[in-house]
Amino acid sequence: MRLLQPRDFGGHAAHPRDFAEAVMAVARVCGSTGWVSGVVGVHPWEMALMDRKLQAEVWGENPDTWIASPYAPQGIATRWTAATP
Repeated sequence: MRLLQPRDFGGHAAHPRDFAEAVMAVARVCGSTGWVSGVVGVHPWEMALMDRKLQAEVWGENPDTWIASPYAPQGIATRWTAATP
C-alpha cells in the first residue's frame, strides 16, 4: 500500500511500473487481493500529486492511513436484449 506513497510520508516512492508489477504478482496468487491492492494502492500516487499540506493532513499523524476516492460513473446505461435468431 505504500509503494507509491512519498518517502517523506513513510512510503517507497516507487515507479508506477514497479507498482503495476507488484499488483500483478499479487493478483496471480489471489485475484481479489490483487484488485484491492491495485485500487487502494494507486491512491497514494494520486495524493502525491496534491498539495503537500493536504498530504500532511492525511499522513502526518499516521503514514498507514489508507485513502480512497469515488470516481464519477461515465456513460449511459442502455437495455440490452439478445437478438432473435
